[in-house]
Amino acid sequence: KGRKLSLMVFDIDMGIEMARTLGVKPVFVDTLWPSIIPALNLGRFDIIFGGMSVTEERKKKVDFADSFMTIGQTVLLNARHKQAVTSYKDLNDPKYLVVSKPGTTGEEAVKKMIPQATYETADTEIEGAMRVVEGTADAFVYDFPFNAVFSAMHPSDQLVFLDEPFTKEPLAWAIRKNDPDFMKFLNDFLAQIKADGRFDKMYQKWFKSSEWFQYVRLDWVQAD
Repeated sequence: KGRKLSLMVFDIDMGIEMARTLGVKPVFVDTLWPSIIPALNLGRFDIIFGGMSVTEERKKKVDFADSFMTIGQTVLLNARHKQAVTSYKDLNDPKYLVVSKPGTTGEEAVKKMIPQATYETADTEIEGAMRVVEGTADAFVYDFPFNAVFSAMHPSDQLVFLDEPFTKEPLAWAIRKNDPDFMKFLNDFLAQIKADGRFDKMYQKWFKSSEWFQYVRLDWVQAD
């Protein structure tokens, strides 16, 4: 599943912990984001584990466990606009070309909150963010974790990170509808790892520490 890099590895750590609790071996399935809910409902896998934002539209198609984190949309801005654009609101003008990824809450935020901007899609987060660095787009709207890691790993005088999230989005695991036993397990598991410190340990490792940056190449991440 494509997603924010730090969320991706955080998700994998949680998946490994969950599989250990269940006494099974985890299998992680690569899935293009626009088709991820249909693939879940067709039984290709059993849970969407990768940082899916809870929305009313998605609730019609899947059931969400309790939220494990809240994030929001932020902006990567080409530095030529740093004087004129200090907030996402300043991008609400046809003269600005704004990019996000189709089927994501980033795209939803652009269309709903800055509808006057000229909008184009990018197949992956990396492609969208690099367009800003290269100057072929004015801004990239996406989740805070990805944009934060990208800006840290691609220092450039062409890039400005407007890091104040302008949406609030709970993240949760998604499963097929009408499976109360699985839902109870997920919520009990989440409560347990938060109570015993495992969640905080993983959060510290992937979101508070930057030690792992040196071992990662962002260009292999296909994206959420």
